[in-house]
Amino acid sequence: MCNECFNKIIKFESAVFKNIEPELFKMIIIPCPFHKNPVLRKALHCMKYKFYKEISGIIAKLLHDPLNKIYGSIIVPMPLHKKRLKYRGFNQAEELAKHTGMPVCNLLIRQKQTKAQATLTKKERIENTKDAFSINPKFLQSTVLKDKTIILLDDVCTTFSTIKSAAFTLQKNGFGKIIACAMAYAELHKKI
Repeated sequence: MCNECFNKIIKFESAVFKNIEPELFKMIIIPCPFHKNPVLRKALHCMKYKFYKEISGIIAKLLHDPLNKIYGSIIVPMPLHKKRLKYRGFNQAEELAKHTGMPVCNLLIRQKQTKAQATLTKKERIENTKDAFSINPKFLQSTVLKDKTIILLDDVCTTFSTIKSAAFTLQKNGFGKIIACAMAYAELHKKI
């Protein structure tokens, strides 16, 4: 992506959003809209479906400003199910996380293979992601991590059902300081 195209990416005035789940998240960070952003949409599509993981280093720059103000935190990329990870060859959220310059921890495992969220209704999305995550056994006893602020990072959020499901899993296991973060917010289409 050239600088001219990168500069065409539309950003929200503020990347910090009103918290829709204050009992779950300390805050919600989303730098860009999805549907009104053809350059970012194309970049995310190429990364996820054409497997151009290199583009993650460029678009992750959009996360630098909102995330560099949060000290003492770690990024937990939303995990893919092992079958989807094998098919794609990489986790797009993990690739974005690696380019933030912050510590990254694969604290969660996606234990349930879910359908792609993009074609589902809000109700179907919630059911689809219910009990989809577990804590990576390597970190179950980590008291150091439980004191950190966890930034749950996803590529695109619409209904927040995936990121909420992951946050519930973290909360049930003693991780209390959680921030929701996504590259872009996509409005749920009226027909869905």
